[in-house]
Amino acid sequence: MPSMEEKFAALEKRLQLLEDQAAIYQILACYGPAADSGSSQRAAQLWTEDGVYDLHTQVMQSRQDIVDELEGEWHQGLIHQGSAHIMSLPYVTINGDEAVATSYSRLYRREDDAFKVLSCSANRWELLRTPDGWRVKRRMTRRLNGSDESHQLFARGVKEIAAS
Repeated sequence: MPSMEEKFAALEKRLQLLEDQAAIYQILACYGPAADSGSSQRAAQLWTEDGVYDLHTQVMQSRQDIVDELEGEWHQGLIHQGSAHIMSLPYVTINGDEAVATSYSRLYRREDDAFKVLSCSANRWELLRTPDGWRVKRRMTRRLNGSDESHQLFARGVKEIAAS
């Protein structure tokens, strides 16, 4: 029979896991509203200083690169027309101070009185626990266009899910 100390340690470990999951969910959930509201600095702060955002055919390699993209002509035009960056609930695996979240994302653009889906993508978020909390070290996004690359991104996540 476990001692009180062992029970307390197990409970503390379970609580830490839940707190980590909630913090990671918050980071992923914050990206869309930050991107769609023009809060470029807030969106970029979700990444580590040297964090990478590997987006389809473009790779941003720092917070400043992310800010530059979000403040660029294409993205500003998108949000002024009306946009929605929607993240699905991710599957999260945590291993100490590192975590991986696998999820879908969709990007919508307003056209007249309706919204058009611009893209539906597979996402792999690699996160690190930092002194400032969890931050994105790398986000890889691939359009779900039937490509091997998008299928492999999800297959990698499914493999990690099975191993956890």
